[in-house]
Amino acid sequence: MTISRFVAALVFITVAAVPSAGFAQREAVRAETSYLATASYSLHPVDDSGVWGQLQIVEQATGGTLLILSLMGMEEGRTYPAALYVGNCGPDRPVHLELERVGRENDRYVGITESEFSFADLTQGDFFVYVFDGDTIDRPESEGLDVSALACGEVGLAVDAQP
Repeated sequence: MTISRFVAALVFITVAAVPSAGFAQREAVRAETSYLATASYSLHPVDDSGVWGQLQIVEQATGGTLLILSLMGMEEGRTYPAALYVGNCGPDRPVHLELERVGRENDRYVGITESEFSFADLTQGDFFVYVFDGDTIDRPESEGLDVSALACGEVGLAVDAQP
C-alpha cells in the first residue's frame, strides 16, 4: 500500500469514526424529511357496473396504514361499502378488513380507513378489494356473493403475478 492510500484510508476511518456536528445535522434533516411508503392499486368494474377506482395504501409514521379508496361512476347521494379480502377477486373469500364506506360527507368519492396492519403486511400479501352495491359487504357465510359487487381490484403480491 502506498503512503497516499494509507493516509487516505486513515482519514476516511477517522472521519467515519468521529461524526462531526455537520454529520449529525444532516442525519437529523434526513430523518425529518424521509418519505413514507405508498402503493396504489386499480379497481375495475364488475359486470359493466361503470364503477371503478383506486386503492392507495399509505404507511403512517406512527405505525399502521391508511387505506384511501377513491371511486368514480357512483350514483350521487349514495355511499358504497367495501372490504379487503384474502386471495384473488372471487366469492367465498375471508374478510381481512372492512373498509370505511365511500361517499363521505365532505368528499363523496373517497373512503379513508385507518388500519393497524403494516405497509408490508398489506403490500406483500395476497388480497383484493370488493366495492358493493347495497348497505353491507359480502360475508362468505354461504356460497357465492350475497351482495352485488360493483368493482374489484387485486392488492399486494397478486398484482405482480398477473399477466
